[in-house]
Amino acid sequence: MATRTKRKRPADTTETRWARKLNAEYKSVLAQMRKTVEMIVTFGQHLNQAKDEIGHGKWGEFVRKSLDVSHDRVSQYIAVAGNSVLANFANSRNLPASPDKLYALPALPEPVFTPAFERGDVHLDITLAQIDKLNLRPQPPLKALAQDITLAATFASRRGIVVAATQVYLSKGQVRAFTGESGIIWSIPGWSLDETVAVDAKDLVRTLNDLVEGGWREINVSVQDDTLIVQAGTARHALALLTSDVEPEIKTALQMEPPREGMPVSSDFWEALARVEAATSGDTSKPALTGVYWSGTGELMASDNYRISVCRSIPCPMDGGLLIPKYFLNMLGNRRHEFTTLAVVDDMLRLLHDPGAV
Repeated sequence: MATRTKRKRPADTTETRWARKLNAEYKSVLAQMRKTVEMIVTFGQHLNQAKDEIGHGKWGEFVRKSLDVSHDRVSQYIAVAGNSVLANFANSRNLPASPDKLYALPALPEPVFTPAFERGDVHLDITLAQIDKLNLRPQPPLKALAQDITLAATFASRRGIVVAATQVYLSKGQVRAFTGESGIIWSIPGWSLDETVAVDAKDLVRTLNDLVEGGWREINVSVQDDTLIVQAGTARHALALLTSDVEPEIKTALQMEPPREGMPVSSDFWEALARVEAATSGDTSKPALTGVYWSGTGELMASDNYRISVCRSIPCPMDGGLLIPKYFLNMLGNRRHEFTTLAVVDDMLRLLHDPGAV
């Protein structure tokens, strides 16, 4: 006769009791994290609906005066809700519930983010450092970028009379500015912005220099709604895009393309110019003395009405010579040696550096 033996249950130890308790709580945590992601997406969708009804022109003022959430956070919620992967609730179990991580994901270019999510590289426990590494598009080192933008910003007007002249214009691989008298087109290899936007020159320089001082080395830039998002790791800045009408003369200058060829300029030219530059006058009532005159026979001359300094160099390509204003040389600062070619187009002097022009 067959006999049955009752299976003995394992002893209920301290470890097994804690394992049951903690595993049950972890399931609740995961469920709450999924709910958090879904709540962020839903809130972003509602913000977008409200923005459409209130109107683009009134939205910024409404956020500042009526909402308990900052404009930066509002832009982040809308960006999350606008991403098809993040807004799909079926994906919420694989997304981080940390707001900073969740907000960082829409900043990734679409060709980077979607394949990374499908491969499983975006997951519940992803870190901000891992999110940064997902962006495989080359970006210029932050310190060098800040220096280039600072140079370009010196060509933006410091006076707000003409708003368009106080801005820098960013597009794919370039930054431009024009004061009304002189302008710059500076190439930035690796700059990832795909559309042309305008931002206040001083605000952008201040933002980039703050990030450099904070120890950050790389940034990502993107456009969300009416703001330029500049993000370095966990540091995130939103700069208002400026949409003022651009005066015709400034618009023409901004659309100008750099000449493709010109006359080579060696370091000897800049050294010769520096030797006479100190003799220029600061008296703006005598404009002929506030720069370095470059003659057609090659002399560089400067005078403050008390002394005169002359140095021999290469002949000026412009008939009758050219006065290079002191303020223009100050704008170029210690980077003037980077300009290795010059050209005269439409009675304007153009200085070219390897990837761009001014």
